[in-house]
Amino acid sequence: MKPGLFFWKAFAGCAAMLGGIVLLCVGWTASRLDETQIQQLVRDLESQAILIRGAVEGRFDAPHVPELRVMLSKIREDDPEGPRVTLIEADGDVLADSHADAANMEPHGSRPEVVQALREGRGRSTRFSKTVNRSMGYVALRIGPAEAPAGVVRVALPVQTMEDRIETLHGLLWTLGFSVLGSSLLIALGLAAWWRRRLHRITQVARNLARGDWVSSIPSEGKDELALLSRSLEKMRDRLVAQISSIDGERKTLGLLLDRLSDGVVVARSDGRIVLVNTAAGRLLGIPETRVNEGTGESDRTIESCIPNHQLQQMLLVTPDSREAPDSENQRGHSHDDDRPLEEQVELQTAHGSFSILARVSRVALPTTHDDGGALYPGVSREDGRLMVMSDITELSRAIRSRTDFVANASHELRTPVAAIKGAVETLLSMDLADDAEQAPRFLTMIQRHVHRIESMLKDLLELSRVESMGGPSESGCLLLQPILDEMHSRFAPLLDQKRIQWTADLPPDCSFVWANAYLLQLALDNLVDNAIKFTKVGGKIAVSCRRNGDSVTIEVADSGCGISLADQPRVFERFFQVEPSRSTAFGKVQESRGTGLGLSIVKHALAAMGGSVNLVSEVGIGSRFTISVPACSPNRVLHDSLNSNR
Repeated sequence: MKPGLFFWKAFAGCAAMLGGIVLLCVGWTASRLDETQIQQLVRDLESQAILIRGAVEGRFDAPHVPELRVMLSKIREDDPEGPRVTLIEADGDVLADSHADAANMEPHGSRPEVVQALREGRGRSTRFSKTVNRSMGYVALRIGPAEAPAGVVRVALPVQTMEDRIETLHGLLWTLGFSVLGSSLLIALGLAAWWRRRLHRITQVARNLARGDWVSSIPSEGKDELALLSRSLEKMRDRLVAQISSIDGERKTLGLLLDRLSDGVVVARSDGRIVLVNTAAGRLLGIPETRVNEGTGESDRTIESCIPNHQLQQMLLVTPDSREAPDSENQRGHSHDDDRPLEEQVELQTAHGSFSILARVSRVALPTTHDDGGALYPGVSREDGRLMVMSDITELSRAIRSRTDFVANASHELRTPVAAIKGAVETLLSMDLADDAEQAPRFLTMIQRHVHRIESMLKDLLELSRVESMGGPSESGCLLLQPILDEMHSRFAPLLDQKRIQWTADLPPDCSFVWANAYLLQLALDNLVDNAIKFTKVGGKIAVSCRRNGDSVTIEVADSGCGISLADQPRVFERFFQVEPSRSTAFGKVQESRGTGLGLSIVKHALAAMGGSVNLVSEVGIGSRFTISVPACSPNRVLHDSLNSNR
């Protein structure tokens, strides 16, 4: 991986520190070396001056000048690059010089080093020499006592030579310093790379934690601060894993409970955005599943975009002012200080059908900040939210309407024959039987007919009540279908012969046995055949056929009667529902062919109690086909049930 900013910061810091230390050390060493080297050169010159003084001390006079000059020439020949040696008398005259002709040299009595040597015994100076035309460093020693000095021995070395020697030492010193600096930088680079690798591993683990990877290993070897950081990060990860596991478990439990609720739940924020929608609410409101499962962040699920019903929108968007000024009967009495929920019954029209729901809206306090103080929902300052619970009361509403219709229809159906009987009885009571004896039988026949109708209605009501009171599945067993069909045909044979209706029954071998309740199956078939005979014209046809359909047996009762219009078909299984009078009078006796309107309702509930179903296909003027479906039963099961009953 390419080195990051921390690597270069660490390396630059180490390099700057090491470079500063090396430069400081080299500079200080160079300055000390310069001083030491100069002192050493001075000591060397003084040593040479002392040797020369010892050699010339007894001969330092005019008679020995030639000898002295030869000696100095010899010194130069032995060391051409060596120091310059000058012998100067006390009055300043130059006796001899190793690098110049003494006869042509001016007096040196005023030279600083000579003056200092005559006064103090030794002298030093650095100055430009006109004789050799360069800067020189001089060291001079007095010859003889201070009271009567004989002269001065002066030894000089060019300043450039001294500087060259010092420069050479400087070069060696700086070379050594830069070598040390380079080695140090390599060491710093290695240390930075080592630190970087450890930090990179810790950083990678932190990134993995941020992405939700809770299983990455965290290096924690060592006892330094990085190891302490690693162990602290590992402890933090373990705590986060435990907390997230707990939160995730609670969230899943809450989500499971919400999804298992049959009631719809919607939670909205004060800014009109939806926080939560459970599956039942999505089904009731027709919200797509993808939008139901959206997170609770900055989602675009608003009340207006997700809830199609304006009445529900207004309930969720209700403000304190609107609660104080209710606009419906259901909202009256719910002021802002009243925490009781708003409650209304709403009719919903969705792609899945029509629903009748009871919606209850109450205020809830939603959190607006995280535990660390950060904003949970940016831009939302209030904690006031709305909770709406929607209960599907469609079946309950239908049951209430059905019960209301049932009472109304039963009252209506009973009122007609009772009124006719009452009128006939009052007429008989007011008649003079001696004069109108021939009229009495007609009224008695009317009373008998209406009593028979009331009796049939009560019988059907009792049958329907009995079927509905079964509640759960009925006690069923394997039944042989052929005897049931034969017995039914024999019972209806007189009516069939009376209307000259052709009867056919088709029972394939694979449909011989069904799993059903004998009483309920016979009750359902009797009502279907009775209706078929009643609404089939003279000379018509009724066909009963069976067929195997997987694990069920389908029994079809088809007639060539008047048929039922598409508008009436959805309601034929309702209690007391009857089609227009023309259906019941066009093919038989007027009014006497009319039923109680309970037969098909009895069929529906009887089959539901057996775990079966009933369907209708009909066309006006062509006829009707009622199809019932019941579970099939194998012959082996019949034998097993028979053996058990014999035991």
